[in-house]
Amino acid sequence: MKKKQFKLPNDMQVSYLNRSEVTFTYDEIFVEQMYVKNGITLERGACVFDIGANIGMFTMFVKDVCSDSEIYSFEPVPELYCLLQENTAAYGSDVNTFQIGISDRESKEIFTYYPNNSFMSGLNNDKEDDKRVLSLHIKSQFQNNNQISERLNNQISERLIELAVGNKLQDPIEFECQLNTISNIMRECDINKIDLLKIDAEKSELQILNGIDFDDWCKIDQIVLEAHTQEQSDSIVSLLKLKNFSVVVEQEPQLVETE
Repeated sequence: MKKKQFKLPNDMQVSYLNRSEVTFTYDEIFVEQMYVKNGITLERGACVFDIGANIGMFTMFVKDVCSDSEIYSFEPVPELYCLLQENTAAYGSDVNTFQIGISDRESKEIFTYYPNNSFMSGLNNDKEDDKRVLSLHIKSQFQNNNQISERLNNQISERLIELAVGNKLQDPIEFECQLNTISNIMRECDINKIDLLKIDAEKSELQILNGIDFDDWCKIDQIVLEAHTQEQSDSIVSLLKLKNFSVVVEQEPQLVETE
């Protein structure tokens, strides 16, 4: 896919592949500020880990609201990593980018990348499950935008959604991905405190948390992440409470019919 550029509503310039993804991400991160709710704060000089950085929108947000922060951004997909570097280049040496995935151990694994829907990309992909979740998400978007009339035949509606899903998940790309752990990165970069750990790694969030060494948990102040099943959410909540975090769980309204 060919990269493009445009100016965001806040006048930031961004390079991207998919306009609809950028619009969705901008609203989620800059307008709704989904990653700094429920008491999450960013103080001056904050050290932030952005795991699952994609093209760098959250990194750009952090630099916008906390300009003197130091950010470590991780994105394993080569195509997206190039855009991450380009979009964060203006912020100088305080943004450190890594073309690797983060997990519970140092290894190499097969990563599945969907060029038309990069948010569904990841290590633990189940294409049928990806189709089901994406179908519900697209259906919700159509209904919210009145793009499917109540008078429209249900079969036609479902066919439109099926075509949309098929287009977004067509021709997945698989490649070998280098993985490392949060604790290894902390040691390699001599990091003694993480003020905010943000994780959006499509079903790998628990694995990533399991890669934090016992002695490093006390060095992490705040965590915000997405979980992709109820079982995973329950396990993550139990782990975080065991590590003395207070926890808030919310579900996106358009995904209430899923786990």
